[in-house]
Amino acid sequence: MKKRLIIFALALVLSGLALSGAGCYYKYVVLRPYGLAQDQFAPAIPILLLTDKGRLREQLRQAQDQATAPTTEPTTEPTTESTTVPTEPMTEPTTEETTEPTTEPPTEPPTEPTTPPPVTDGKVDENWFDDALFVGDSRTAGMRLYSRLGQADYFSYTGMTVFNWPEIETEDLYFPKESLETLLDSKTYGKIFLCLGINECGSDHDEILNAYGELVNVLREKQPEAQIFLVSIMTVGRSKAQDGWYFNPENIGELNHRIAQLAADKNLFYLDSNVRFADENGYLPDNLSADGCHLYAEDYLTYTDWLREAVADLLFS
Repeated sequence: MKKRLIIFALALVLSGLALSGAGCYYKYVVLRPYGLAQDQFAPAIPILLLTDKGRLREQLRQAQDQATAPTTEPTTEPTTESTTVPTEPMTEPTTEETTEPTTEPPTEPPTEPTTPPPVTDGKVDENWFDDALFVGDSRTAGMRLYSRLGQADYFSYTGMTVFNWPEIETEDLYFPKESLETLLDSKTYGKIFLCLGINECGSDHDEILNAYGELVNVLREKQPEAQIFLVSIMTVGRSKAQDGWYFNPENIGELNHRIAQLAADKNLFYLDSNVRFADENGYLPDNLSADGCHLYAEDYLTYTDWLREAVADLLFS
């Protein structure tokens, strides 16, 4: 009997170790590049994948499909230069005549055609974002995977904050793996959207805002012509709020207030996502997220629709 108990206990230990090992592998090797299930307990992840609880398996499949989807580069047709040598017009010699000058009635200067605003049905057209850069954490990585806008670049990384962004290197469809400063030196952007704050919301607000301001200064120095948009920290669900006091709507709301003030002080644009995504108590509704933090794949499309509407109201209304 004692031998059976020892064998049973040993089997339990080995099963637990195997489950933990598999969970760590899936969490940090398979799921981390897509920003999925990073808040889940590692040994629980294989169970979530097997039972498909929270649609984790579906999210992983969609992320992998998006990452491996072929992309086509725009091609331009070669132009052939004309080989015909232009001939100079023959001019006949003219004889000078003395004629009285004639005065013609003044003509009004031609009016330049006005360019219509890039707005359709109350939303900025997607191609308006072709020269845009989104800088953010795993939530922005969700946009990169599920709801890309035009040919925008996405410098996104799970766990990125206003403190650690100089240490991070990542890649996207239109640029290789590199740091943010290197990317800003190599390309020119017309618009830059900063979507940071959820990972560092437990830190001192003064320290967050100081670091946020320093990042804005770097962006202005390297991209002086770009319009800079500070996007609010989207709130979290009730289940996520239980992970720490810093996730409660009051703390996130106060930090968003400080970010909005920073935008006003530095003459930047501010976009408040919680006008659309927070419920009457300030929480992210449960039907929009499996983990209370990251949106479902289809709801990222709702997020970018909100973003297009918010920009249209801000710039073109």
